[in-house]
Amino acid sequence: YIALMIRGDPASDKPTGDLASDKPTGDLASDKPTGDLASDKPTGDLASDKPTGDLASDKPTGDLASDKPTGDLASDKPTGDLASDKPTGDLASDKPTGDLASDKPTGDLASDKPTGDLASDKPTGDLASDKPTGDLASDKPTGDLASDKPTGDLASDKPTGDLASDKPTGDLASDKPTGDLASDKPTVPKHLKTRINDYKYVYYKSSIQKFLSLEPYTRARSTTAPHIYHE
Repeated sequence: YIALMIRGDPASDKPTGDLASDKPTGDLASDKPTGDLASDKPTGDLASDKPTGDLASDKPTGDLASDKPTGDLASDKPTGDLASDKPTGDLASDKPTGDLASDKPTGDLASDKPTGDLASDKPTGDLASDKPTGDLASDKPTGDLASDKPTGDLASDKPTGDLASDKPTGDLASDKPTGDLASDKPTVPKHLKTRINDYKYVYYKSSIQKFLSLEPYTRARSTTAPHIYHE
């Protein structure tokens, strides 16, 4: 166990690991690491004296940060679509061939003579055409809502439904309703009428008695009443 502890990698006197040994052979923290990032003469791409990588080398061959990059975005003479001197792409080129930003687009929306349904000179669609064949925007629709003579229940000349008909048979919208809520004279039972009248009288009488019982108390407790009654 002690021998294993001495020969271990992280915390031994002379570990053979990569990070914490006196002379580690790892890539990051050794005296002379052979790794890519922190060695004296790394052969990696980012932090070496003469890196061969794409981003931080003296003469990188990459696309973004090299002296003469061959990439699309940051090169002296890029061949890409967006930032090149003469791009061949669709959006930012001198003469794009795309549908939206080209001199003469062939697309449906922004072309000189679009062939689409919405923005064309003579659309063939249902909504924006000269003579649509649809139900809503046509000259003579055949549908139920926007036709000259609808056959439906709501928008027809003579509806047969319950709500919008000339003589409804329902309870709420008829000329003479038979229901309980909208009838002309509600029928209240006689015993309920007498009970309501009794309650009204009792409440009225009790309220007056309550007021009369409180009246002397309030008169005696008031601030101006003793002086007035004394006079």
